[in-house]
Amino acid sequence: MSWNRTASELRRLTREPLLLLCILLVMACLAVFIVYPLYQILKSSFINPDGSVSLSAYVGVLSGGQLFEALKNSLLLAVIVSILSTAIAYMFAYTFAYVKVPFKKLFNAVAILPVISPPFVISLSAILLFGKQGFVSKHLLGLENANIYGLKGLVLVQTLTYFPVAFLVLAGLLRSISPSLEEASMNMGAGRLRTFLNVTLPLTMPGIANAFLLVFVQSLADFGNPMTLGGNYTTVAREIYLQAVGSYDIQAGAALAMVLMSITFLIYALQKFWIGKKATSPLPANRPTAAV
Repeated sequence: MSWNRTASELRRLTREPLLLLCILLVMACLAVFIVYPLYQILKSSFINPDGSVSLSAYVGVLSGGQLFEALKNSLLLAVIVSILSTAIAYMFAYTFAYVKVPFKKLFNAVAILPVISPPFVISLSAILLFGKQGFVSKHLLGLENANIYGLKGLVLVQTLTYFPVAFLVLAGLLRSISPSLEEASMNMGAGRLRTFLNVTLPLTMPGIANAFLLVFVQSLADFGNPMTLGGNYTTVAREIYLQAVGSYDIQAGAALAMVLMSITFLIYALQKFWIGKKATSPLPANRPTAAV
């Protein structure tokens, strides 16, 4: 059956040369701008400066030291930011889907504003507000040695930057849940809290996991915020740049990049094959917004 379908699609492409040309162009672009650079990075991670092939760069990354410290820091930062971003996004999405609030469109626009803002804007805003000469830290709170740099500053900035990603995932999911499921629970005597714990929350668990993993990958790959606010807290993305450009150690930077890519591929596989199988498909409905 699948072979017949494939043959039918191929015959269709032969009858539509423009569509075939577009597909070939897209495949060529993928090969030239994605597959080939990734191959070069993979090859560079095994080539020593003298031209010999070895695993010394990977041993250096995983055996400890500065590179391994950057990997641990990135994973810790990603876990903290993912938990906070998903929790905040769920509260925003639940309010947006269930609670009757004024200026809901403005509420939605403000929630996704960090997504469309330039990468360094939020970091710069954090420095101007909470740095040593910040408006909040010095002029309002009177703190003389406020330090926004490091882990706490990155957690703040990345949470503000990436929680809209989780919000967009969860808002659509919560709006798609059929109200009849919750109404049936409440008609059987369950209160709002029990209905939320037994009906709404289980239905949204796959979406929560997806949002968590999306933010996790975004945090791992973030470069601008660690460069601006990282201070002495090194991360993988920043260390790749410093190794390749600052120290001219292409092999170490490429090895660290491949380790980071392996982690993101593992997360993608987890999302695709484990969480994807557990996803539920509640009946779509136009949810009436209730006043709470």
